[in-house]
Amino acid sequence: MTEVAAAKLKLWRERPDIFVREVFDAVPDPWQDAVLRAFPHNQRVAMKASKGPGKSTVLAWLAWNFLITRPHPKIAATSISGDNLRDGLWSEMAKWREKSPLIKDAFAWQKERIFSKAHPETWWMAARQWSKAADPASLGNTLAGLHADYIMFLLDESGGIPDAIMAAADAALSSCKEGHIIQAGNPTHLEGPLYRACTSERALWHVVEITSDPDDPNRSPRVSPDWAKEQIAKYGRDNPWVLVNVFGRFPPSSFNALIGPDEINESIARRYRETEIRLQPRILGVDVARFGDDCLRDDTEVLTNEGWKLFPDLIGDEQVLSISPNAKQSLWKPINEIVSYDFDGELNEYETRSLNFSCTDNHRFLVRSNPKSKKYKLEHYKDLPLDFIIREDSGWVGSNPDHITFT
Repeated sequence: MTEVAAAKLKLWRERPDIFVREVFDAVPDPWQDAVLRAFPHNQRVAMKASKGPGKSTVLAWLAWNFLITRPHPKIAATSISGDNLRDGLWSEMAKWREKSPLIKDAFAWQKERIFSKAHPETWWMAARQWSKAADPASLGNTLAGLHADYIMFLLDESGGIPDAIMAAADAALSSCKEGHIIQAGNPTHLEGPLYRACTSERALWHVVEITSDPDDPNRSPRVSPDWAKEQIAKYGRDNPWVLVNVFGRFPPSSFNALIGPDEINESIARRYRETEIRLQPRILGVDVARFGDDCLRDDTEVLTNEGWKLFPDLIGDEQVLSISPNAKQSLWKPINEIVSYDFDGELNEYETRSLNFSCTDNHRFLVRSNPKSKKYKLEHYKDLPLDFIIREDSGWVGSNPDHITFT
């Protein structure tokens, strides 16, 4: 290899965005440029996207860049189905191969395998499929078997891919010189690799969010703004389908949920000066019931700083005796909101010598199911085991005088 060729490969390896322009004569969208530039510096990259912004194209560009600029690399690619992989990412790989004489001369393309003509056994990319009926152990084998100094895993439409498939990819990163996991998908599920990358494992991932919001100046230019406006007008901005396909946002956990994970992440990221919020009202919504499916009967009493009161008698300015799951003492806490709804259904009746109530299936209680454990946790009534202990008391804070005088 000449010095000029070696310098060019080094440049392309460090700057995949330049590689795309020079090898494919293509101009990436701004968000695509951001992903291409982030790739060399991040082991894990996740693209959470709306419908149709060109995420499979980026996966194909990165795959060809890795195949061209690394010696004897191995790449495994999968998607939510074999048909989706064939019609999506694998089709994109063929499309961009045809646009580059360099790549076309050096690599052969087959239905399930792309390989270097000079080194077909050690320099390749393979399509991997998985069965939706498979058990977790079998799913974990989908991306297994890659052992090389340079490896890459591509997960297209990862919003619907099971967690078990990611296990082999994570394990392979421990024994290579350079390894990457790149995933892209629509945020359709509140579970799986894409969801975890955007929530609980966000610190491990470089996350790029792509929207088709017609009012967002950073929206994807590949999606028609007229189409996006039409979907919003037809279904509403808060409709789960619109959230996923137009805004590229996770929907609430169900149609009855009020807040989704994206709203939670946004609220955590907000920063205010004390002077901006000092005089603002404190508003907190907790476990809001929409159709009365998370409630107690209206003849239930609650202990307030003004004594025991029935729910209908609460005004809203009282304080209620409250306790955190494993706190030792109870505290008086203000009422955030009083929610009252009609309920048409069966209630669960519960009664002991010291406690009785009627509640819906989804009402939550502070319980422990192991008599030997001192830790309590919140559980829905419908999920309670046969034997459980509801927390009914807390530690005493105060004095214990020898005599008490009543007047």
